[in-house]
Amino acid sequence: MDRSVHARKLRLDASRRIIAISDIHGNDALLKRLLQKVDYQPQNDVLLLLGDLIEKAPHNLQTLQTIRQLCAQGNAHALMGNCDFVCKNIVHRYNLDFLKKVFAAMPSARFIAEDLGIIDDEVRELLEKSALPGMRVMQFGFEDGDSIHLPHNFDTYCVGYTATHDNNTTLGWLQQLPGNILDY
Repeated sequence: MDRSVHARKLRLDASRRIIAISDIHGNDALLKRLLQKVDYQPQNDVLLLLGDLIEKAPHNLQTLQTIRQLCAQGNAHALMGNCDFVCKNIVHRYNLDFLKKVFAAMPSARFIAEDLGIIDDEVRELLEKSALPGMRVMQFGFEDGDSIHLPHNFDTYCVGYTATHDNNTTLGWLQQLPGNILDY
């Protein structure tokens, strides 16, 4: 199984505005309204779609088609979130042809599995079969002894973050740490 990391550095022009959107959850109409509200202009902006693109709303395939069209313009980039990861695993586990076609239509997309929360043997097996890099969150590492989230325990096949959108900011977290952890 290919477990190699495929990283791509985005070269951003300082004159371009960066627009970041997450948690679309298959709501194509909402995505289009958001882009209209911020006056997204592909020739002037960079669009980052930060995961959870599909799953909960009724228009997942339409949403993926919109995202594919945006990415084809060259200045939009999509990352995979935990909801997208679940859908991808359903494709592999249950052999759903329509979703296989969606992923086949986006062969250059690079995904990261949001493997946070309760991870059991079934989830570990799905991670292994998907060959996707997982996530490590430094702030989580200081909660439970010798955690996989401590930087020195990071798997070589993962993406490390200081926090998630559910955490305090890194600065706020650092300011609240007891001295012995801060010295770490």
